[in-house]
Amino acid sequence: MDTIRLGISGRRIWIITIFAVLVRVFVVVASGDNIHTIEDFRIASNLAEGHGFSFDLLLGPTAYKAPAYPAVLAGIMLIVGVSATPIVTAVLQAIIGGLSVVMMHRIVRLLTTSETAALGAAALLALHPSYIVYPRVLEPTLWTVALSMIVFLALQQRQWVRAGIVSGLVVLFQPVAIGVLLVLAAIHLRRSWGPVVTIVCCAALVILPWTLRNAIVFGRFIPVKSPVWMNVYEGFLPENSGLQEPFVHDSIITSIDTLRKNVNDVDMESHYRTIATKAISDNPLGYGQRVLNAALRLWSFPPRYDMKITIGFFIIRLLPVVFLMILTLITFRTAWNLYPVLMRSILVVFLVVTATYALTHAANIRFKLDIEWLQILVIALGATGLHSFGQRLSNKPWMHQVIDRKHLR
Repeated sequence: MDTIRLGISGRRIWIITIFAVLVRVFVVVASGDNIHTIEDFRIASNLAEGHGFSFDLLLGPTAYKAPAYPAVLAGIMLIVGVSATPIVTAVLQAIIGGLSVVMMHRIVRLLTTSETAALGAAALLALHPSYIVYPRVLEPTLWTVALSMIVFLALQQRQWVRAGIVSGLVVLFQPVAIGVLLVLAAIHLRRSWGPVVTIVCCAALVILPWTLRNAIVFGRFIPVKSPVWMNVYEGFLPENSGLQEPFVHDSIITSIDTLRKNVNDVDMESHYRTIATKAISDNPLGYGQRVLNAALRLWSFPPRYDMKITIGFFIIRLLPVVFLMILTLITFRTAWNLYPVLMRSILVVFLVVTATYALTHAANIRFKLDIEWLQILVIALGATGLHSFGQRLSNKPWMHQVIDRKHLR
């Protein structure tokens, strides 16, 4: 009987996964040429053409973006050509998004042993509208999610070297992960120093070649990418802050836009720093308000969509954000009681990512999508506990008496 159940469950997860892949591929194909390409694609084009890791050839090498995703795009370009790369990459991302469903199922199954919870989490991820449409955007989000899940699985299986190597790859796709990695390492160092040191060292070895490249090319310590003060500055712009108060004068914005055309991203950091620190010192309370607003925006939607709330945006973004937040709030306490160590780590991820974007800006939906799958995990863990509590409650003698009285009426 158990074998039959396992076979049925196995079929169910593959049905969900195939559905997830097909829906995502359909959305990509139906989009036609409407595949969104940004800075990574331009860097990849230069890389594939033999111009090195550069954004603007006139400004020379760049550290504007993390290296992994442009490298992936460049590899695809060398195989299928530049013109076919957007659609091929989008289809590949659709497949990766679908396969993440299998990994979500595996993670929940390992943690709870509940097939129902695992299938529920997989279905939530498979049906998540934002993850369904996001393969059309050539950004590293879906790669970050998939690799983060691999790290999670490696940790559950006590494969510390693999967890470290893949953690390094996550950082090279999404540098925000470096803060998460270091904070989690500091928290767990005393408790599990051996695994923590192994993971951090393996991750560092993966990141090190790129850090050395930046040191050689630019003569500066840039672990992954250059924009730090640029992101703080960008957070002061009206379209990113969502606030009416002008933090930076229009003439300064015009001046910066002109400088960008003639100065590379690494050297621009000093200009951004000067403007950002002055804006903060001139109006610290305003900056505090901007930080709080950016944190709220990360967990809702960026200011740029304030005047663009269409039915499509409501279904694709607003609805899942509200739905997941409500379920997260309902299940978080139960999940915490059942898995305190894991939940502390997840909370740290939420806090570090939120702090990073609050201090800079939260102008892109993908920032939250990097970690939104963790909400689904929390919901699955908490739902398992609530289900067990409901079963225990229904077995209480007094509950049977209440039920019997209702039937008598």
